[in-house]
Amino acid sequence: MNYISQHLEQNPTLDEVAELAALSSFHFHRIFKAATGETLANFTRRLRLERAAGRLLSSPSTDITTLAMMYGFSSAQNFAKAFRQHFATTPSAYRLQAKQNSKIGNARSGEDDYDCQVLSWGAGPEQSNLLQSVRIEKVAAFQVIYMRQLGSYGRERCEQAHRDLLSLLGCSEESTPVGTLSLYWDDPEITEPAHCRTDVCIVLDGPVPAGRRLATQLVAAGRYLVCSFACNEASLTLTWEIAFRYLVAKGLACADLPCYERYDAASNQARDHYAFDIYIPLTSR
Repeated sequence: MNYISQHLEQNPTLDEVAELAALSSFHFHRIFKAATGETLANFTRRLRLERAAGRLLSSPSTDITTLAMMYGFSSAQNFAKAFRQHFATTPSAYRLQAKQNSKIGNARSGEDDYDCQVLSWGAGPEQSNLLQSVRIEKVAAFQVIYMRQLGSYGRERCEQAHRDLLSLLGCSEESTPVGTLSLYWDDPEITEPAHCRTDVCIVLDGPVPAGRRLATQLVAAGRYLVCSFACNEASLTLTWEIAFRYLVAKGLACADLPCYERYDAASNQARDHYAFDIYIPLTSR
């Protein structure tokens, strides 16, 4: 799944991905469908369409034909047909409708005091101090161990994966390491909840512990918008809306890489207090 996401523009074939997994195409296809609920072809096609849908919103000046070519469709007509089948609307209509309905689509105000506006945006004055600081940071690639969950984003889905991951490391549930991440591959405004991918991760400071069944991956290097938050559980979703409003207001654009939360040692679920940074990868422009 990671390989396909990272090489989506090349539209990897079944044989290519099966070879990477060291399995025959027949056996790989059966295992992939059992694990994900989709054939590899459907998974790849869905990701290409969802990536294109995201680019429709983040790059409003990019024409439909350019997007079709960018994501491996033979023509704008074929892209439009596939897009309509998946989203039940045309690319142009989707761009217009999403801009009107998105919580962040109309965020750019052009006003110099937007920093103050974004800090106070929310359901009430008790949420006015959620955003503690903002910076742009150049992040080097780093290795993590992880477990993946498929389904709606949220604390409940990640808690068991986090406990299982700590158990494999020989840690207790209470000793949450600093540098624990939740990495999100999909945009929940575009991807159906059942297909959203969350990786619960712990940063590796050394080699992978021997004799343990641990999956590893590299979190991509690049420039990130880093928004630091302190909040209670009820405001966790709101922090992401604030972060992306800030992104749009500052004229920045999200790259085609996963976003993630990185948790601080000050977090304490028992006291309903969460301290964490949201990392949003930025395009080079």
